[in-house]
Amino acid sequence: MTIAPKFTAAAAVLAIAGSGAAVTQAATTVDRVDVKGAYAFMTADGLRVEFKTAQALPRKASGSIRAGAALDGQLPGSIGSSRRTTANCYGFIAKAKNTKIGSRHKLKVTARSTDGDVSDVATVKVVGKRAVGAARNRLGC
Repeated sequence: MTIAPKFTAAAAVLAIAGSGAAVTQAATTVDRVDVKGAYAFMTADGLRVEFKTAQALPRKASGSIRAGAALDGQLPGSIGSSRRTTANCYGFIAKAKNTKIGSRHKLKVTARSTDGDVSDVATVKVVGKRAVGAARNRLGC
């Protein structure tokens, strides 16, 4: 008689763990990526690119963002949340090659979907240090 309650409790724990895994898996993908705007500026580390998406990018179970971004066909880099995490704003550092204020570059953001990778392309304009605040305000970040 004592075996049945133990077996029932173990089955309940497995059922709860299984349902939690399904919820985590669903939160790690998106159906599309839509870049609403972007800007870039020079830093000591390279070209800082910040962009905003229409929806939040997917995250891994560890909390890191499950997406990448590339500038002008470079290898995709790791992205992070930018300032206000609720505004779907992200940023990354790219290598600056022949970059000057006013130049335009192609940004490609790629994320994981249920059917493979999805991406969107946007144009990024390099702004001066004094114009960063205005660009950030226009973007809503």
